[in-house]
Amino acid sequence: MTKQKDDLVEEAARLKAIYKQRKKLDPTLNQARIAEVCDWAGQSIVSQYMTGKIPLNLTALLKFSKALQFKPAEVSERLLKIYPFEDLEVPTERLLCALQRLTCRLATLLGSTLLRS
Repeated sequence: MTKQKDDLVEEAARLKAIYKQRKKLDPTLNQARIAEVCDWAGQSIVSQYMTGKIPLNLTALLKFSKALQFKPAEVSERLLKIYPFEDLEVPTERLLCALQRLTCRLATLLGSTLLRS
């Protein structure tokens, strides 16, 4: 395996371990509930992140950290190096909102460019 592939597998394993710890504390916790909190289509997306089928990205990491109450660095130092934030302990909600605004703005810009083509 390559270093990057190893990192992705380890991140998925750490994420799954945190999920299992939280589930022991709250037996009603399930992947469907996490998907709902994270505003994803369904439980299968949560499962795919936890098994490494979908590589973890910053937005997903922040959503998981909010839903499962952990510090993003506990799962992915790699993503924090790519997207350095001064302090990821600021409310994750603010970071998610900022990412969503940027995504919407980018979509608007791309859409208007495509319409002009």
